[in-house]
This record gives sequence, structure tokens and C-alpha cells, in this order.
Amino acid sequence: MIYPLEQHIFTTGGLAFRTVAASPGISRETRAELEARARYYDRGAEKEPPPLVFRSFPLSSTGTFAVSLLMDTGAAFSRARGNYLAHSYVIPHALLDEVGANLAWIAAYLPIRTDYQPRSGVESLEPLPCEVDAASQFRLVAFLVRDLGPTGVHQLLGALLEHLANPQAQGPLVVEMPPPPENLEMLIHETLRGPEGHAPPPPPPDCLRLWRLTAALAFFPTVFRQTASFTINETQVRRQDTLGSTCALFVLRTPQAEVLASAPGQGRQWIDHCIALVSQGHREELERLQAWLSQLLRTPSSAALNGGVAFYQTLVNPLHGLGGPLPYTAVVACINVFRASPGVNLALLYEAAQA
Repeated sequence: MIYPLEQHIFTTGGLAFRTVAASPGISRETRAELEARARYYDRGAEKEPPPLVFRSFPLSSTGTFAVSLLMDTGAAFSRARGNYLAHSYVIPHALLDEVGANLAWIAAYLPIRTDYQPRSGVESLEPLPCEVDAASQFRLVAFLVRDLGPTGVHQLLGALLEHLANPQAQGPLVVEMPPPPENLEMLIHETLRGPEGHAPPPPPPDCLRLWRLTAALAFFPTVFRQTASFTINETQVRRQDTLGSTCALFVLRTPQAEVLASAPGQGRQWIDHCIALVSQGHREELERLQAWLSQLLRTPSSAALNGGVAFYQTLVNPLHGLGGPLPYTAVVACINVFRASPGVNLALLYEAAQA
């Protein structure tokens, strides 16, 4: 389905940075929120090319989210260097629902008008027609496992799970990722080529970080992603980028040798099972598991997630369980977890048990 996305462009318009173009459907309140998030652009070190920054954040004026792309545009009318452009989109609820609230996957589809030439006043922009293939986000999970390795993905998912399941109990999560592997082109060809044998070209490092976060979030049931916002390719964590967010993720631009230090024990069964499915080539089964868990879970709980995986392995689809169906005592144990968790779709659970 094609969704119209309201657009907003913020850059140098004469002597100062301002809104130079916006869709008619953007209210004064929404415009003020978009401007507040666009007023800062970190160009990074002088010896490095300026970054392509991705930001997603909640909009209190619409009750939904926005995605902004920011890029250096070089010279401006009033200065020889230092100009940048922020191109923002208001994401409708229906599109968020279609992709299971994976905002990073939506961001991968959005263009940035770095060639835009401001005019006097605020130009009217037609909404951008946007069609996102929600299922294709799962194609990236196989790439991620090959790219970071099972250990790296385990650490990444563990850190994300701990944060997404307890967003109110901690500050923003800083995700550090290694530089692109030397065999990046080969990995893309082996994991992302289409039916005709064509594969996308290797992305630049700034876009690779977006791919990696998209793939990591694709593993999670929808409820874990519904409050998550992100900032990708900044060099530091800024308080401004966490305002209004109950769950803020930062993927910094500085390459690190390791992905993350360690993975917590909570959610280990779910993580192990997901990585095993991908490693064994059962991507479609992972997609079915994620869809079933998205229907089951109403709140982001690590315990309920583990219980859901155990229940799914035992009664819904035991063929892809690790080591076969679980014993009766394990089934009773996971049902007891659900009884203690208020955020579970019990009707779905009983339907699966009766089947």
C-alpha cells in the first residue's frame, strides 16, 4: 500500500537556518517540533566526510513518529561552508503498523533532497508517496548474522532486549558497531541477491549502520519496538535527541573493535532460537515466529518472550524447536509465566493449546 508522507525541509534560507518547505498538512505545532530536532548537525572530524545522520523521534502534536535525514550541503548563500539540510517525514500510524513499528526500515526507503534550492518564504511540498515492503526487512537478518557473526548478534540482541524491555529504568542505549568487513560485497551477494541474481551495492558505512539496526530490530516482536526512537551517525549522545522518548537508541559513528561487551541472561532462549533459525536457513520460520509473538505479547517482557518461545516450540511449531518438543514440566512452567504476566493475549495462547 502507498502512504502519503508529509514532508519538511530545514536549511539555510538567506541569512539563517529556517523552514524552507513543508507539506500543507503539517501543523504549526508539528513544524515547531521538527524544527527543534533539525537545529543541530554534527559534522564530525574535519578529516572525515560529513555524516548522513538518521533520527527518529515521537511527535506529541500528532501522536506518531517522524524520521529526519540530515546531510552537509557545503556552501550557502551567506557562508562558504557549514551549510546542511534536514529533510523530515511524518510517519502515519498505518505505515507504522504495517512494518511492525520498525522505524529504521522505513528510514531506509526515504530520500533526502540535498539539491533543494530554497526560495523566498516557505514553499509548499506535496506529500511523498511511500510504499514499504514490510516482509523484506527479514532479508537483512541473514546478512546481519554473517556480518557480525552469531556471537556479535547475540550481544547486540541481548543489549537491545535489556533496554527495550525496561526503557523507563535507564538512560539511552549506546550501540557501538565495528567497521565494515572487508568481504562486505561478498556477504551482500550471498545473503541479499534476488531471484534474478542481482544484489544491492555495498552501502557506505553510515547506511550500513542503519541496515544493521534495521536487521536487529526485525528480530523483535512489535511491542518491543513501539516506543523505540534512534539516532544514527552522531559522534556523541545529545540530550536533545532523547526528549519525549521513553526508549532512545544511539548508533555512534566512531568505529569500535567489539559490538557490545556482553549479553544479559534474560531472553537467552529467544535469542539462541532466533540465531539458530537464521543460521540454519529458516528465515521464513523466524518471520512466522516473530508474527506469532507480536500477536501474543502486549507488553515488552523478557520473561513472557522466553515463555512465548517455549510455548511456540512445544505446541505451535515443534519441528523448529531446539532439541525437539519440550517436556510437560517445561510447558507448565511457561504457562505459569504467562499467568503472572498481564501483557499476554491469553485467547491466542488457549487457541494454540487447544489445537
